Amino acid sequence: MCLIRAALAVDNLSSKEFFMPRRNLSAEKRVRQSAKRRLAHRAVKTYIKNRIKEFRAEKDEARRAELLRVIYSALDKAVKRGIYHPNTVARKKSRLASSSRK
Repeated sequence: MCLIRAALAVDNLSSKEFFMPRRNLSAEKRVRQSAKRRLAHRAVKTYIKNRIKEFRAEKDEARRAELLRVIYSALDKAVKRGIYHPNTVARKKSRLASSSRK
């Protein structure tokens, strides 16, 4: 069996190890691709979560409106890239909009 480490050096989480047959090159490539995508998707999700935290902590209405526009844009781009399901984003946007009205 051939041992492949899928976690990259940038990934601070525990390294994941996958055991695969030696000649299954396409499976090895898929493991590498999914590891890269996981890191990229996690970065986008972290960015969105941080903007939402900023939005909730902000007191100035003008700044809140600007943050809401930025969050909506980031969420729409994440759906387009397949990071979030469209219904998840619709739910997040709805909750943000209702909290901005209060």
